[in-house]
Amino acid sequence: MNENKQVHHFMIHLKKIYAFLLVCALMPVIGSSQTAHTRRRMDFDVHEFKSKKIVLPSFQSGVKLSHIGGIVVVDARADTFPIGFMQKSVSNWNFGDADASDQYANKKPTFLLLQEGVEKETSKFVNNYFHFPGTDSLKVIMVLKKLWLTDELDIKNNSSKEKNLNDKLNRSIAKNEWSSGIIVSIDFYLKNQQDYYPLYHYDSIMNKALTVSENGPEYIQLALISSLAKLIRIDQNFTGLEGKRKLTWDEIKNYNEKRFDIPILRDSVPHAGVYMTYDEFKNNNPSITRFEIKKKKEIQDIYITGTDGKEYLERKMWGYCDGKSAYIRSVEFFFLLQRLNNAFYIYGGKRMFFSDTDTETNPATINSTTVPVPITTHTTNTNNYLFILEPLMLDWDKGSLY
Repeated sequence: MNENKQVHHFMIHLKKIYAFLLVCALMPVIGSSQTAHTRRRMDFDVHEFKSKKIVLPSFQSGVKLSHIGGIVVVDARADTFPIGFMQKSVSNWNFGDADASDQYANKKPTFLLLQEGVEKETSKFVNNYFHFPGTDSLKVIMVLKKLWLTDELDIKNNSSKEKNLNDKLNRSIAKNEWSSGIIVSIDFYLKNQQDYYPLYHYDSIMNKALTVSENGPEYIQLALISSLAKLIRIDQNFTGLEGKRKLTWDEIKNYNEKRFDIPILRDSVPHAGVYMTYDEFKNNNPSITRFEIKKKKEIQDIYITGTDGKEYLERKMWGYCDGKSAYIRSVEFFFLLQRLNNAFYIYGGKRMFFSDTDTETNPATINSTTVPVPITTHTTNTNNYLFILEPLMLDWDKGSLY
């Protein structure tokens, strides 16, 4: 009988040891699970974004220039490191028109990079595109203001010129098509010795029903080739430089640097308060300084104190600063603005979708097209509205996100 008790106690003790060892073994898994969950939050650190390198292949056009002897590319973008974001990916790709059911959110926020850097690869591309004459007295300077790949283009504001270009790409502008493509803005100057002459400014948005992950290099090619079309005409009809407006390189450099010489970038910290407009954010000058942040789960409500001393819920603001960090308002939420170089990024939402279905088991219905939404990883669901968490950049020209 005593032997049975000893065996029984021994078995209990053994089970305790086994349970302890099992917990120890699972601790790294539990820890990594918690970390993974944290990384899905809306304050995902931009420094932890993944990166993917793409290559810009050369393109021989056969175009011969008569007067221009070479092209120099200068990257004057807000952040000269990445070329864009990979926000969506494609599965089950069939070579016909893309169906929205093949559109998935990229599960990891990912920067796109050019293999050898933006300035070097774009310079190589444009110089391989032309055949230059033996003389190199005249050079063209391409100053990149924007060159950005994104799956979150706002195509409804495209100009007629851009829509014509889209027609050439055999696509119609339909509500349920992907808004993937490239935003491009380039200033062109002609250099003669130490003098610089403004040529033209190229500004466009180009999009197709192909994600950036599938068509990134082709979008960049299209943007660069389209921007060079006017340069070919200028070379063919070149009549000299006499009477043209002349600039120095310092003037051009200062002009580009002035775009980022603004208080929100110049000041060491953002000022606490509510930014009612985008200009207030740029000027780091919030018009409302008496406010309170009230949180309910993931939702933040901003209450401002009026002249009568009462608190009022404010929803028509651009963003706010808590004294340490600045936040932008989008899809009824506030997302942390994170700075890299002269650019601000968020990991957040841009478009809100309505769903009248069980969002835990069914996809959202958007414009009568079924789009799989990864609820458990990158989607926040509140009051039957959904948005997908993805990396986005602040557009300095408009104060919007792409």
